[in-house]
Amino acid sequence: LPPTMRETWPTSLSPDGRYVAFYGSKSTEVNDLFFIDTQTKDIKHFPAPGFQRAGRFSPNGRWLAYQSDESGRMEVYVRPWPSMISKYPISVDGGTEPVWSHDGKELFFRKNYSIMAVAISQESGFRVSRPTELFRGPFPPDRWGDQSYDVAPDGRFFTDAAQTAAI
Repeated sequence: LPPTMRETWPTSLSPDGRYVAFYGSKSTEVNDLFFIDTQTKDIKHFPAPGFQRAGRFSPNGRWLAYQSDESGRMEVYVRPWPSMISKYPISVDGGTEPVWSHDGKELFFRKNYSIMAVAISQESGFRVSRPTELFRGPFPPDRWGDQSYDVAPDGRFFTDAAQTAAI
């Protein structure tokens, strides 16, 4: 990475292995999203208002979920990859730690101690359902908003460092 980067945290690898999403800061910027091309080593910076982190590529590589405080609190959004032109709000009243289901038909996120889900339709554009709470647990969210849980490959369980919850 260039010497102008102070800190970097990788968060996702595109399904084709071509890009690594990470967030970090340059000497004059707070945490923003960046993408490094693994072939050319070029770095694409996604400047946006506020503080962005937790970029996650969708399983088909066409979308990027991330969290941002541009509204005044952390919320989850999705943008088309690689254009990043349009923005789709996902969470309502706060959200962090977006995680895609393995088939890309759902997007999960944290809202305090709850794991929330939205249904995703990509058949004609990008459509998202209202968030619903899947479950609430005694596990605290990561203090920085980094991914502290994941979905098992079969999609039936969520796991964090200490517990597993069935859905």
